[in-house]
Amino acid sequence: MARRVPDSPTPSDDSPEPEHEPEQEAEHASPRGAKRARANESGDAHVRAGGKGKGRARQEEEEEKEEEEEQQQGEGEEEQEEQEEVPEFNFEPVEHARHPDGYIPGSIVRVALHNFVTYDHVEFRPGPHLNMVIGPNGTGKSTIVCGIALGLGWTPKVLGRASEIMSFVKQGHEKGWIEIELKGHIGERNSVIRRSINADNKGSEYSLNGKSATQDKIKQTVSSYGVQVGNLCSFLPQDKVVEFAQMSPQQLLRETQRAAEGVGAGDLTAWHEELIRLGEQKKELGKALAGDEDERKTKADANNLLYKEVERYKEREALERQIKVLELMIPFARYSVAKATYDQAKVERKRLNDIVKEIERGNRPLEEARSVLTDRQSKAEGRRKAADDAFTKLGADITKKSRALGKIEEEMETVYNKMDSIKTDEKRRKEKIKKLHTDLEKAQKFIDNGAPSDEGLDEINRELNASSEERRRVGQKVHALQDQYRDIEEEGNRLHATIDRARERIARLEDGKNRRLQKLAGADKDTAKAIHLLRENKHRFKQEVFEPAYVSCSVVHPRYAAGIESLVNFNQMKTFVCQNQEDYDMFTAQLIDKGKLRLNVVHAVFNPDVMRQPCSRDEIQAIGFDGFAIDVMEGPEQVLHFLKGAAYLHRIPIATDSRSVNFDALENHEAYRRQEIRRYVAGTESYVVAWSRYGARTASTSTKSIKPAQTFVDPGVDEDAKRALEREIEEADAQLKTNEAKVQELTAQDKKFRDEADELKATKDSLIRAKEEIMAERRKYEKAIVQLNTLKANLKREEAAPSAESERQGLMKKIRKGTKNKYTLVLEQSALVQDAVRNIELQEEFGLNIVQANANLAALDSVGNETNERLKQASAELHDANAVYERAKAESAQQLHLAKSLLNDVDEDLRAAFVRARGDEEDEKSVEQLEDELAEARANLDLNTASNGAVMQTYERRKAEIERLEQAIHSKTTKLRKITKRIGVIRNQWEPTLQGLIHRVSERFSAAFDRIGCAGDVSLRKDEENYENWAIEIRVKFRDNEQLQLLTAQRQSGGERSLSTILYLMSLTELSKSPFSLVDEINQGMDQRAERLVHNQMVEVTCNRNAGQYFLITPKLLPGLTYHRKMKILCINNGEWLDVETGNLKSLLNNFLKKSQGGGDQGDRKPVINANGTAVAAH
Repeated sequence: MARRVPDSPTPSDDSPEPEHEPEQEAEHASPRGAKRARANESGDAHVRAGGKGKGRARQEEEEEKEEEEEQQQGEGEEEQEEQEEVPEFNFEPVEHARHPDGYIPGSIVRVALHNFVTYDHVEFRPGPHLNMVIGPNGTGKSTIVCGIALGLGWTPKVLGRASEIMSFVKQGHEKGWIEIELKGHIGERNSVIRRSINADNKGSEYSLNGKSATQDKIKQTVSSYGVQVGNLCSFLPQDKVVEFAQMSPQQLLRETQRAAEGVGAGDLTAWHEELIRLGEQKKELGKALAGDEDERKTKADANNLLYKEVERYKEREALERQIKVLELMIPFARYSVAKATYDQAKVERKRLNDIVKEIERGNRPLEEARSVLTDRQSKAEGRRKAADDAFTKLGADITKKSRALGKIEEEMETVYNKMDSIKTDEKRRKEKIKKLHTDLEKAQKFIDNGAPSDEGLDEINRELNASSEERRRVGQKVHALQDQYRDIEEEGNRLHATIDRARERIARLEDGKNRRLQKLAGADKDTAKAIHLLRENKHRFKQEVFEPAYVSCSVVHPRYAAGIESLVNFNQMKTFVCQNQEDYDMFTAQLIDKGKLRLNVVHAVFNPDVMRQPCSRDEIQAIGFDGFAIDVMEGPEQVLHFLKGAAYLHRIPIATDSRSVNFDALENHEAYRRQEIRRYVAGTESYVVAWSRYGARTASTSTKSIKPAQTFVDPGVDEDAKRALEREIEEADAQLKTNEAKVQELTAQDKKFRDEADELKATKDSLIRAKEEIMAERRKYEKAIVQLNTLKANLKREEAAPSAESERQGLMKKIRKGTKNKYTLVLEQSALVQDAVRNIELQEEFGLNIVQANANLAALDSVGNETNERLKQASAELHDANAVYERAKAESAQQLHLAKSLLNDVDEDLRAAFVRARGDEEDEKSVEQLEDELAEARANLDLNTASNGAVMQTYERRKAEIERLEQAIHSKTTKLRKITKRIGVIRNQWEPTLQGLIHRVSERFSAAFDRIGCAGDVSLRKDEENYENWAIEIRVKFRDNEQLQLLTAQRQSGGERSLSTILYLMSLTELSKSPFSLVDEINQGMDQRAERLVHNQMVEVTCNRNAGQYFLITPKLLPGLTYHRKMKILCINNGEWLDVETGNLKSLLNNFLKKSQGGGDQGDRKPVINANGTAVAAH
């Protein structure tokens, strides 16, 4: 049933709190009721708000007229929001629909676990009401909680334990499964959910009623029953108990709202989150609006102070504008004057031009006669020029003929000269033939003496061959030495390459260190700066000061990086290590005291007792660990010693694969029992072991997921690899030195062989010279034979040459031919000379014609001299008029250009003012008048002492900013009004609903405290400024002499807090529609009285007819507790030490019942859990 609140006013920040009528406390007949009544009468108990509230009054501000149209639509939407329904909720205990067997839909009717954590296999069936699961520590109580949560599809995160599902498979097994059977809806079958898990991967397989299903399908099925495993108010595992007890009041409100949503209490969480969001927006918007309004007022006040100054500045601006307009008008006035002068010159030029044209028309007949005479003169000159050209050509032809005659004469002279030399040539030929006969006789005589002897040549050849063989042998030795040289050189190149590669690899190793240093600089600049300073000043310390482990250490393999980083905190990672006190003092004095750097530095002192490992590395590896944490780290020995003492890395086992670790063997190891192994890392989990200080001092282990590595992902310097590379460099250097000695020895041998080769070469050169002398005589004889043949051929050629007479006949023939050609040329030249004479006569005739034409022109010119004089005078006057015209035109154009350029350089406003000023003048003012006005305006400007333009700019800028701020204020005001109205609408739904919920919870909480003789109250704490600060406050009173006090970790003991927590949960549980709830070891820390009271309360609450299914996990029960027929107690009897035959709980209980009841029939008291394996439980 819902009701509307159509006229519900929207609350504002200054609205009064809604009034609530205090509810009358019910009178109780019991002493506890009277005690609580006394507490309330004395003011100890807070009055609890009840009912749904009537809303908070708020008057709407009248909108300004100019905003009405803009906001009509928005206000309509807001009014519609105000009409939203405010639901009513019934917070009475829920009456669940039940099956005939007592189970409500969604209750757990069966749980089966296989190879799950501590169980090989177990199956049990809880009852429909309170189920108490009891058993000693370590037997697997919390494992059942894990099985329920994980089996219903939730992640390990809700348990606060291991983060990976694979961690829940029992050690030594590869697979496991969970099966949970939920009671079905009325008329429907039960839902059987199975989740199979694998130790090798993070995935899971689901089935629903025997058919494969997805995780979403499982969660959808579970949610359809109203199950809330993720809500701590409904499902509180052991590892979350402390977290729930330490919740802040704000967190408690959020969790309570989540639980209430399960009982149909509206969408409290969504409403609350929306109010927080809108409240933050309203706060931020309010701050921004106030800032804008303050800024607007400040700027408006500042502009008011500048008003008079701005007015004076505007007057100055008007004068400046007037001056600028006048400065524009004066050039245009000057242009007008120049234009008038130009127009006058133009008229005068036209008049003179007309006079010149008239004189020219009178001279036209004389000009025509002169034109005829001039034409005749031109033609006569043309004919004379043609005659001149012809004469020039005849002269060229005559010259050509003359040259041809000269050439013939030169050729004939050559022939005549050759005729004279024939006798001399004949005499010379005869002398040459005589000499050839003489040379032939000498050559023949040399040849007839016989060929030279070859005696001694063979011996020389043999000695040369022997010398060559010996040189070849020496050359082979030299080549062998060169091969050795090359081998040594190649080996040297290889060694140098090895050294270069080793140095390059060392540099790469150092690169990882440098990358880590850069990363450190981003996290701690002081430490990074100190490292740089240390590297620059190493020589100032007596011993090496070691850089922090962050840069100087590394892990042997990246898979260990995350584990190591989880064990060593950042302060330890950035600590410098000094080896002596003197270096420590210098380091701190220079870098910390003087340099003002925030650094960590220690003077590490080796303590063998501290460094002792709890057991040997072989022992820990036998358990399945890779070794101790210090074993997987590399770095300077002193830094590793520091980490041993600071982080105990030598006492913490580590394994990258948790499946390889035998946890049972670890817990049975002597070092573990001695409590010397308190921490270890396995896979992605870090384990911390704590031993109880009381009783059996049992061990409890907490786990925490390891975060991904951040530091050691960049490899550090692998010192072993670096040392190996340095050794490789040293060995290569040593081999290079050995090779140098070999080279010196080979050099000596090479010199010896080369000296021997030089001696052999000298012998060979001597033999070659002797051989050459013999061969020279042979070549001389052979050359003589060749020369004899050549002389014979030359003699034959000379004797066969023609005689002198025949040559003389040939020359005479050439003379006759030349004489004939000369005669022909002389005839042609004579004809050309005659043509030239005739051409000269024509030239004389044409010259006389030209003289006559010139005389006629002179006579005509004398007649027109008077007319030409008048034309010349008129033309001169026209020329002067043109000059005046051009000057006037140029002056006018210049003035126009100047005026236009000035006008073009001004802005549009000034141009418009200029146009208006010229348009307003009826008669254009003269230049003098305008200059007088300009002088007057400048004088007035000098009298105006207004500020510079910055004041006006500041004023206008502020004015624009004020307008912008007013728009922003208007917009933000409208938005703030909408947000405020929206907050009121949501709050009218959320607050009454929340008040009703807390009122019902408080009633039950107070009643529960009454029943144990104490007082308690639950109230809602409000914060009108911030909805995020709204909270639930629990106040309790455990002693008569106390007042109600806020439940905190400081005021109450651990037992009192646990008692208050369980009573609050039970108060909320009564209202819950969740089919089952669970708490794990909530009674830890309670005294016996409190535990007994809580037990009885729980029995009363969870065993009534409206109660749902409830699980209470506890390691112990007090004697003499109250029990109910609807309760079921599940006892866990589990462990490897259990003897199945003698320790079978079912048999033990049956024997006990038979003995205690005389062996009667106990058929109705059957064991609840029949577990195969080692787990047994019964009631």
